[in-house]
Amino acid sequence: MLCEPLAGWQRYSFGPVWAEVMRWIEQQNAGTPPQTVTVAGCRITVEDTQTRRLDCALYETHRRMADVQVLLHGQEWMYVASADNLPLLDPFDETRDLGFHVTPACELGRLTLHPGMFALLLPWDAHMPLVAINNTPAPVRKLVAKIPLDALNL
Repeated sequence: MLCEPLAGWQRYSFGPVWAEVMRWIEQQNAGTPPQTVTVAGCRITVEDTQTRRLDCALYETHRRMADVQVLLHGQEWMYVASADNLPLLDPFDETRDLGFHVTPACELGRLTLHPGMFALLLPWDAHMPLVAINNTPAPVRKLVAKIPLDALNL
């Protein structure tokens, strides 16, 4: 998992798909309307949503996709943990490339995401996004890019 200021994406030589997606992302801002677009064969969704209380959030993982998550407006906490040996709550949904997990005994940490940052989450990164700061739900505009893992030079 990576989390840093958006301009830092250029430090990583993950290949041409990464570069094209990240160049598109860095052009977006709070005025970007909710939409779903395809850039370099990757689905990018911008949506208005709400953060949620910690007791209503779940850890998730993906197997085929990496997530790039960017807040365009608002803030959220995101918890991260190792996906290694983390039990699933239900069978993994291969169609949606999505599994939800029990809360791990040991978390790696909590990030505070705000505009101007990105988080890159890989299949071994269990993550619990959209957690309300101080358990006070608030509106956010969030961008999530789904990049096939095999399109990244890792």
